[in-house]
Amino acid sequence: YASLRFEGSDILKRAALTYQEPWIFGRPLDSQFTLAWSDRKNINQDTREVTYQTRKTSAAWGVEKKTDRLKTSLTYQFENVDNYNVKPEAQLSFEDSGRVLVSSLNPAVLWDRRDDPFNPAKGGIHGIVVKEALSELGSQADFTKATVQTSWFFSPKERVVFALSGRCGMAWPHRQTEVVPIHERFFLGGGTTVRGYTQDSVGPYSIDTAGERVPTGGSSMVQLNAELRVNSSGGVGMVLFSDAGNVWVDRRIRLDDLRASYGTGLRYQTPVGPLRIDYGQKIHRRPGESPGELHFNIGHAF
Repeated sequence: YASLRFEGSDILKRAALTYQEPWIFGRPLDSQFTLAWSDRKNINQDTREVTYQTRKTSAAWGVEKKTDRLKTSLTYQFENVDNYNVKPEAQLSFEDSGRVLVSSLNPAVLWDRRDDPFNPAKGGIHGIVVKEALSELGSQADFTKATVQTSWFFSPKERVVFALSGRCGMAWPHRQTEVVPIHERFFLGGGTTVRGYTQDSVGPYSIDTAGERVPTGGSSMVQLNAELRVNSSGGVGMVLFSDAGNVWVDRRIRLDDLRASYGTGLRYQTPVGPLRIDYGQKIHRRPGESPGELHFNIGHAF
């Protein structure tokens, strides 16, 4: 199987060539080769000012083994990354700006017991992904990045779903690398993580000369989400939700230091997932912050 895909928007431009082969070395193992190019902007959604921009060319080859519900994979990835237009306030290290080669091994395990991947009502999905960048593989940045996620879905009655999700991540720099590169750090805030906050605004930040907050990202994060989904027979639904999470520069997770929100949203079901509109209200709003934010997206938040 082979595919060629192009994406283009004001924020992201991307092209990817993918080739998949269901057999390798005479065994039924799915293998995949991907050659990709992308140019992504990280912006302040209020001012539309670019915080940093990442141009990346990458090649990856991996194998995966699927059973009924379990998928395990191992991927080797080589990336030529150029972080540019980086605001000085967003940098934790001088290495955050400029070109860096990242060569990494990426093992992953995914256990999927959902009854429907697009609109689940029962079951759950759980996984762990690790990225190990090593100088022995030719990487200029040495770090380990691990992310764990679990989501559960319960349906106490027809067309009513209670959904829970938790995600935790941590990254460690090694050897001569003092700080994990900016494009690999954790960011939270926005319509797919902690609603009620603008994109990437949850977590550590600096103040620029105009008095605006500039997110710097961090080395650890926690994200918690809960939703009560009520669907009608006509494909229109309503959601009540509560989100919480935070990002920290160091590798210490503090559950007593979470930013939280609550809100409601509307859903319209489509074959590839719901169109959604959410309004999130901040809990314990801080000085200078808006009361909440409106989010538009496709697909469930988790």
